[in-house]
Amino acid sequence: KCGKMLIRRSGYLILEKNIQPDGSCPKCGTPVAGIGLSDE
Repeated sequence: KCGKMLIRRSGYLILEKNIQPDGSCPKCGTPVAGIGLSDE
């Protein structure tokens, strides 16, 4: 919703991941749907 880049990739390589442990956006708190996005 807020436009913050949450995952930056190059091909299959994840270069940067900005997702809270609960699976939400750190800027606006919107839940992010996906499997294996948190570091847990």
